Amino acid sequence: MWERAVYFKNHWLGLHSIPRVVWINLFAFSLIISVLLDLAPEPLNNIRVIIGLTVLSTFLIWQVIGAIRTLQNALQDKVDITLIAMLSIAIILVSAVSIWRSYELIYPPQEQAATFETADIQPLPISDDGSTIFLLGDINYPVYRSFLRTLEENKGIETVLLSSPGGIIFAARAIANKISELGLNTKVEENCFSACTLIFLSGDKRELTENGQLGFHLYATESILTASVLDIEEQVEKDKAYLRSRGVAEDFIQEAYNTPPTEIWVPSRERLKNAGILASNR
Repeated sequence: MWERAVYFKNHWLGLHSIPRVVWINLFAFSLIISVLLDLAPEPLNNIRVIIGLTVLSTFLIWQVIGAIRTLQNALQDKVDITLIAMLSIAIILVSAVSIWRSYELIYPPQEQAATFETADIQPLPISDDGSTIFLLGDINYPVYRSFLRTLEENKGIETVLLSSPGGIIFAARAIANKISELGLNTKVEENCFSACTLIFLSGDKRELTENGQLGFHLYATESILTASVLDIEEQVEKDKAYLRSRGVAEDFIQEAYNTPPTEIWVPSRERLKNAGILASNR
């Protein structure tokens, strides 16, 4: 234990050789930390993100400060310029990788993909008669773009059939606005939870079949970056106002958004009818 402590201290003081600093203290340690982060259990909630950021930042400070001190000592001792250049490049590379990994923790890759995806937009499936579009699975920006493309290519769409556990609330709002704009109907035969319920409520005629379920709860975010810039209460108030505009009863709205993000409230069909959820807007 003492020898390991001395090893870390010596790097911090810039006492290690340049090859050891480059290949072990910078590259090897960065690789180990990166592998450990990849092995971390998912989803990465806020606590795990904070732990990951703490580990990354602590090691990066130790690595860079020690490497810079090693570089300073090498310059004073007039070490071979090739070694000095190698150490300088290593410092830049390790710093860049650590910053990128920190960014991935704060803003998960799946959110990056949803925001920056440039792949071809694939249309959503439709019914044989061309009257129904199937919106299935997670709700995100690629799905929204696929939804728009499908509508453009199929002018006979009348109904949006939903089956989703939820997803990105902003994408759900965009889909809901388009449904309202075109006066389409919405239908649920299985489960429509969380953000999906906003889309369901946008339908002119809203149909919930015998086996269909609607699930409501308060919003949550797994991203620290999103949580730091997004006013959750403000977003909730926006959607409460939207529900009111669709004729939903106030007591239902309050109960829906009082359900914690870790739970899901699935009201009975009777409750949905009484609250105006299944009423037609025509």
